[in-house]
Amino acid sequence: MERMTDLDTLTTLDPAKNRTLSDAEMIRAEADLERIIATPPAAESKKRRRRRAGVGAGALGGSIAAVAVLAVSVVTGGSAAYADWTATPSPATTKQSVAFANDCAESWASPTTVGNDDIILGEWRGDAQIALVKNGQSVLMCSGVDPNVPVGWERLYDPAVSTEATPTSNGLRIYGIETSGDGADGYSYDVGRVGSDVTGVDVRTSKGVVQASVQDGWFVAWWPGTNQADAKVLDVHLRGGKTVSAPWTTWSE
Repeated sequence: MERMTDLDTLTTLDPAKNRTLSDAEMIRAEADLERIIATPPAAESKKRRRRRAGVGAGALGGSIAAVAVLAVSVVTGGSAAYADWTATPSPATTKQSVAFANDCAESWASPTTVGNDDIILGEWRGDAQIALVKNGQSVLMCSGVDPNVPVGWERLYDPAVSTEATPTSNGLRIYGIETSGDGADGYSYDVGRVGSDVTGVDVRTSKGVVQASVQDGWFVAWWPGTNQADAKVLDVHLRGGKTVSAPWTTWSE
């Protein structure tokens, strides 16, 4: 009789066996793997002991249970902040974006009240919300990526000091390809302006494609993981069905 090893047994329990992961699952998995690698051994050891205690004793033993938990975590994403993240955004209503932006405005250097006409675009990716907001002549990005953290913001554009060129009608101009936070709370994003003939933008990361929100001459896309700032190619979709693909450096200053 052929003897099965622990790993052979674990393979039969793999919920992702013979299934190709989606772009969103691949990106979440990469972010979670980064979190696991970045966690100090002592802290990770404590987490695993707690997980095993929750599983209880089984026929496969504690070692198999621990590896199984780790395998499922890497596939599905273990960060609660990004558990519902999607590579394709859902538009936020104006009412939702105004309420969100007013929460954001409470921490601005000059707090103000945000109205309907101040919203450039708003999106949801799971429970996470982003809005691009006018503040006078400036444009700010409000981020509610982690529901457990207060809404943050940054100034993207100020005509008094801006040096970014205006994009051509069939191009875009990246104002930021950045990462924020670290470990389980880290994420990456692209944001900038688009020309009048641009109807959509896709960001091709090393782990999958992220669709940007495009509205009123601006675009924004974000995804979990701080090692994902290798968005090497952007696909710019134009009126008439044409797509222009080029390295991100082509679209930056």
